[in-house]
Order: sequence, then C-alpha cells, then structure tokens
Amino acid sequence: MRGDYLNWPRLVEDALSKWGSVSVEGPFENIVVSGMGGSGIVGDVVKLLALERLSVPVEVVKSHIVPSYVSTRTLFVSVSYSGNTHETLLATARALEKGARVVAVTSGGLLERLAVERGLPVFKTPAGLLPRVSFPHMLTGVLGVLDSSGLTVASRAEVEEAKRQLEREAGEIAGEASSLAEFAYSRELLVVATHSPLEPLAVRAKSEFNENSKIVVKVDVAPEWMHNDIVGYEKPLFDEYRVVAFYDPDDQAGRGLVEFMVGEHERRGRRVRVLALRGANKVGKVLYAAMLFGLASVELALKRGLDPAATESIARYKSAAGRIFGTGPLKP
Repeated sequence: MRGDYLNWPRLVEDALSKWGSVSVEGPFENIVVSGMGGSGIVGDVVKLLALERLSVPVEVVKSHIVPSYVSTRTLFVSVSYSGNTHETLLATARALEKGARVVAVTSGGLLERLAVERGLPVFKTPAGLLPRVSFPHMLTGVLGVLDSSGLTVASRAEVEEAKRQLEREAGEIAGEASSLAEFAYSRELLVVATHSPLEPLAVRAKSEFNENSKIVVKVDVAPEWMHNDIVGYEKPLFDEYRVVAFYDPDDQAGRGLVEFMVGEHERRGRRVRVLALRGANKVGKVLYAAMLFGLASVELALKRGLDPAATESIARYKSAAGRIFGTGPLKP
C-alpha cells in the first residue's frame, strides 16, 4: 500500500482533469455531505475548508439518518467509494424523498446505478483502490463540484499547488512516516492530539491507524480538551500512553493550545511527538497530514507483520448490515 499513498499526486491530477465537469444549479440554503469511513472523511474536510469561506452551513452525515431540514434547497453530496455502503444509500434515498439536489461521488455500485436511474450527476472515481487510499481523488472531486456550483471552499489553483507540494515532498513525507511509525510501535495507547478546527485530520489519523495498523487510538482536540479530558489524565486507572500532537503553524492560538497539551503530558512523564503541518494553503496541509498518517499507519502494520489492507471485522459488519437496517443483502 505504500505505492498507493505515494501515488496521490496522480490521483489529484486525474480529478483535476475533471474539474468543472459536474455542477448543480442553486441557490442552496445548506450543504450535506454523506459518507462512511474512508468516504466519510471527505465531508469532514469539506466542512473544515468551508468554515471561513461559505455563508451556508455544511453538515456531515455519517449515518443512515439525514437532518430534518434537508429540502429542495439542500445540495446533498453522496460519497461512497464502492457505491454499496448501506448507510449512505439509505441516507441518499431519504434525501431524494425530501427533494434534495443530489450529487453522487463513487466508483460504481448501487449508488451509480441509482444516480443513472434518477438522472443525478455523478463524479466517477477510479475503481480498484481501497476507499481510504482514494481520499484525495474523492476530495478533489467534491471540491470541484462545489466550485462549479458556486460554492467554492477551495479553488482549483489551491488544489494544484497542493498537488505540486505532494510531488516535491513525497520522499520526505515517507521518511517522516517511517519515523512516526517507529514512535507509535509500542504497547502504549496512541493518542492523537490537535486543536480546533483540525479535528477531521486527527480523526483521519485515528482511522488510518485503526484500519491499517489494527490499533486503538484516542483523539484529543483543544480547546475542548481543556474542559474535560484534561482531568481524566490526572489520576487514570490506565496511564500507559504516548502522544502524537500536531498543529497549524499559521494558527497562533492553535499552536499555543497544543503546546499547553504537550506540557501537561510531558509533566506526567509521557512520550510526545509534535508535528507542524506543512503546506502553502489548507488543502496542502490536509493532504500532507493525510499522506503522512496513511504511510505511517502502513509502516506500523508492516512492523507488526500485519496486512494493512485487511479489515476482517468491517467485512463481518457489512454482512450483517442488511439485517440490522432491515433492507436485506445488497445486490449490486
């Protein structure tokens, strides 16, 4: 899987070649991005990027349930790499019942079939990848759809610069990832710490270590951390943990918050690794962090003698999802 992550610049380039090919006519009162797992993180990042740029709210749905306010004035972006994600298909069907304007982002499956049958716009992603590896293509695709629909959260020029950054720094990022995997290779709980609004990147890191490395990870986000979690570290029943903390160097308050967190952990004798995000813009910082944690999680899996691609327990859940949701098994 190392090669899949290092291939990200080409995935971004392919998605950029389709920039503007899919658009939806507004106006819109809100945006809802639906997706699970490796597809769901796309919505989290879109919400992060939209925070200071859009005047309409962005909601992320990681469930089969959609918000009650979804209406004909909603742009509903349905993201499912496989196209067969139970929760996303159910949420999409409910959004259509409410009259939402739906865009599908998928490599195929039932979501593509639904889109074709209903005449919905589709942004196609390349087949044959793991959903978590296809992240930069799906993200670039959604950013292009939003930009072309008059809802710009990142420009094409910003994405192009982020791609060039990955091309320039891929080797260096791989080296950093190897060092990070060595740090994380421990029987101690791994804690990923950051500051708002970077929580999606911490969640992405957690998910990569979950799926690729097969370990449990805790996420701490400041300043909320200072109002609850911090006390839990005072006299825990279990205190064998180490911390990977990262911050945006262009966010002075964010850096200060992370420095405070690091100080609290170090005064308790815990090992801490601190990272500063790199990138000329927010898209670049997002892709830098995602590639770094993705590669590190693969390296950690290999150190443990595990297959980073295998996700046996997820497969068990998917086989049970039809019974749980009362839909029966999916039939692509």
